[in-house]
Amino acid sequence: MKIAINCCYYGETSGGIKEYIYNLVTNLLAIDKENSYIFYVSLDDIEFWERTMPQEADYRVFPFKRNEKFKRSLRQNRFWIKEHTREQFDIFHSPFFYIPTLPGCKKIMTVHDLRFRRYPRSYTLLRRLFVRYAFQKSLRNVDRIITVSEFTKKEITEFYNIDPGKIIPIHEAVDQKRFSIDFDDKQILKELGLEERNYLFTVGHLEPRKNYPLLIEVIDELNRDSSFNHKLVIVGKKNYKYEETVARIESSRNTLYLDFVKHETLLALYKNALLFLFPSIYEGFGFPPLEAAQFGVPAAVSNVSSIPEITGKGAVYYDPLSKQDMIRGIKEAIRDREKLVKLARENLKRFSWRSTAEQTITLYEELLTNEPN
Repeated sequence: MKIAINCCYYGETSGGIKEYIYNLVTNLLAIDKENSYIFYVSLDDIEFWERTMPQEADYRVFPFKRNEKFKRSLRQNRFWIKEHTREQFDIFHSPFFYIPTLPGCKKIMTVHDLRFRRYPRSYTLLRRLFVRYAFQKSLRNVDRIITVSEFTKKEITEFYNIDPGKIIPIHEAVDQKRFSIDFDDKQILKELGLEERNYLFTVGHLEPRKNYPLLIEVIDELNRDSSFNHKLVIVGKKNYKYEETVARIESSRNTLYLDFVKHETLLALYKNALLFLFPSIYEGFGFPPLEAAQFGVPAAVSNVSSIPEITGKGAVYYDPLSKQDMIRGIKEAIRDREKLVKLARENLKRFSWRSTAEQTITLYEELLTNEPN
């Protein structure tokens, strides 16, 4: 079986999609010795691919740069038809919303969330219109949809007239290798003016759905009690409608904002936090609480979207729109911290990239075996 995987968004600054592609590709190659894979890499990401991927990751050049969105949208379907004619894929897998019109092969796409429907103004107008058009067109061409959570599957069935049997939830995981490097975490804390287990930590872009203004208000109120005395540390790039969050940060004496940080700094902040906080209103999967659990740091998190599905019993939940419920949840998580540490680590066992790859291979094989072209 010959499988083509579109890796045109595998770039050094590509965020979550980069992690999905890297871990899927490396695990497919590690465990699947029966099928052959071709990976398509953007023109400007070849060096990054060769530097980070295994040598056996056979790739072809996708003849567009990642930022050539208009040019790519006009010409890529023609490119994929030409490639399929030459290579004769059995399966084409897109790790994002775009599927070309390729007759004669089975097509799968991975959907990470429906942010373009839930939070459309986080995209520019032209990008939003294109994504909605491309997604709906892809739905007509695709044979199976992988979602990274049951929550995202439910969203797709709510928004679109899709047979639920075509949608297969396959969870993502945490790349443990990224969390096992040696670094001087105590020196990093010292440089930041922080003390071990004396701050609360959160990670994510500054945008409305992350719900930071209310979180900062909650932390300020908690600190009015002299027995609390825990600073909030936020790591995340300014993204969309971040002005309210920045203004709230600047007015708070209890909040340290660090923008984007180096990987070692991020790990040091995870490792030494008293508690991880995740007040987000919308997530397709939600990695950060699992990343915190890698260091034995439990979480107090929102009770909405995919978050309860992913964090399971390893967190305390609160209503992210209720100030008082958030206060309750944070206090409860600190009080029950030792019990939560064990539960968070136990919850981590549900997720592995090897399992993600195995389930994906099973889907490839079932799709090709059970349904004729």
